Order: sequence, then C-alpha cells, then structure tokens
Amino acid sequence: MKMKSAEPVAKYLRSFLNNFAKRNFTVNDQIKLIREFLEFITTKMREVEPWRKVSEAEFDNATEAMEKLVMNRLYDYTFTPQIDQASHPVTTDDLERDHVLRQRMKLFGWVKEEHLDVPTGEGSPGFLNFAEQELLKMNHYKAPRDKLICILNCCKVIFGLIRHLHKDEGADSFLPILIYVVLKANPEHLISNIEYISRFRSPEKLQGESGYYLSSLTGAVNFIETMDHTALSKITQEEFENNVEAAIQALPPSPAVTDRNEDPSRIPTPPLPGRAPTSQAPPASNLAGEEPAIPLKLPSTATIAEDTKRFFQRTGDSISKP
Repeated sequence: MKMKSAEPVAKYLRSFLNNFAKRNFTVNDQIKLIREFLEFITTKMREVEPWRKVSEAEFDNATEAMEKLVMNRLYDYTFTPQIDQASHPVTTDDLERDHVLRQRMKLFGWVKEEHLDVPTGEGSPGFLNFAEQELLKMNHYKAPRDKLICILNCCKVIFGLIRHLHKDEGADSFLPILIYVVLKANPEHLISNIEYISRFRSPEKLQGESGYYLSSLTGAVNFIETMDHTALSKITQEEFENNVEAAIQALPPSPAVTDRNEDPSRIPTPPLPGRAPTSQAPPASNLAGEEPAIPLKLPSTATIAEDTKRFFQRTGDSISKP
C-alpha cells in the first residue's frame, strides 16, 4: 500500500483501526464490524492500483493479506487472553472454558493409545510428537489464518501417520488420534483459539478442508469435555476412577486468588509470544507472531518420516520454532 494510488485504501485502514481501538465492543459487534470493514475495503481495493488489474488468484492473496494485517493490529482487542492481559473488558466465557478444559486434560494425562484405539507401529511416537508440536505453535501466531494453518499441519501429520501404518483414512482412524494428540499436547487457551478462528477467519475460508479440520478439533474438545470410562476402551470404571483420583492428588495447589472476580482462571497470565506493550492505539507492526505460518507439504509417508526425524534432531527449545 505504498503506492500513491493505494493511499485511499491505507487511509480507510488507519481510520478503522484507530476508531476500533477507542471503544469497547461486544464480541458480536466486533465480528460484525470487522467483516463489514473487510467487505468494504475489498471493494475499494478493486478500484485502485495495484489491485485493479491483477488476476483473481493475486487479488485473493491481497485480501488474505488485508485480513491478516487487520487482525494482527487488532489482536489485543479480539483474542480473549490478550484482551484480559490488557485489562480490557472481557465479554465472553472463553477464559473460564480454557481453564476448565486444561484442568480436565491434566486429569487424563494417564490415557494411553490403547484407551482410544489409536493405531500404533514403528515410528508412531515420532509422528504423534510431531503433530503435538504443530498444534502447540498455534499460540505463537496472531492472525486467524496462521493459527488455522497450525491446526491443518497437525492434522496432516496425523494423516501421514495413518498412511504410514496403512490404515483406513476415514474419521474412525483420524478422530481418535486427534483426541490423543490434543490430550498429550494440552495447549494453552485452546478454546480461545478455536473461538477466535471461528469468529474472525473469513467464512468463505472456513469451508472445505479447513472447516473440516476445525470442526474435528472442536469435536475432539467436546469428546474430552464429556469423557468418562464408557468412552474409552480396555479400562474398567474402577480403573478409570482410580486413575482420575490419582491425577487429582498430583495436581499442584490452586494459585491464590487476587481480585479478578474471585476466579483463578481470571488471574492475568504472563504475556503471550508476540505481546506488545499496552497502548491506546493498535500496536506497531513487525512483531513476533505476525510472520506467516507455513503449511506443511506431505506428499508421501517418506517425507513425513524425514520431517519427523529432523524434528527430533533439532536442539534448543522443546517446542519447535515456527
């Protein structure tokens, strides 16, 4: 948008971002305002250079970039953990649901592959760990598209495992593995991430493969939220209850409640990666988390195996850097 002809688009963008930051909106109002602005700015982009004569594919890339730019700038106002960190009013129950889900997953840390009928074989641990790391990258990124790519990459690795083990590639094989990966990864703010993507990713881009994988992740969360011994294999009710009781005993003490509505889940957490200092205007650009997430290309099980091998050869952080 550095071209002089694109200045009207840049002016509309600056005005929208500045005005958005000056008021507190409900999440439904945020969704409406952002979608309406993106529709409006898309029309304006088509009227000026450099977008007037580009191909449909190039223009689609440009509108994707605009959505990313807008959501990167408004991250502190739209992603619930960031809203809470900035002490802005929180109008959803995302944080409470995050807290409950994460505590529940800690109670099921003992669940093994056999309990979910997850297929196993040579190389399985590598694939599973690779999938977990891809899912954990989600909290690094700001834009809904980039967070969604992390989910897609996780699911691609799972399908790579299924092909590697020569299993049927249907939901009966995929969903149990996804549930297992989510349990073992136990990502922070999982509900908040799912809701953020659902609210602010273009509805047109949540169809097809992307929509299927996001719905599958939501289904995995729903399964975990209601899981009891009847949902698992090769375990009795007594064994289930004993394992849960042992997990409860192993939980660390709850943190001291400060003042945030007398709810431990509302105690401010350390700033997330990419967090900018709180200000009255949207943060500046070029911050961590604004770089593009890279979709994995997995044409064969051999490629998956090599990627997995390289993953375990890395040194440094336990979570691979995006």
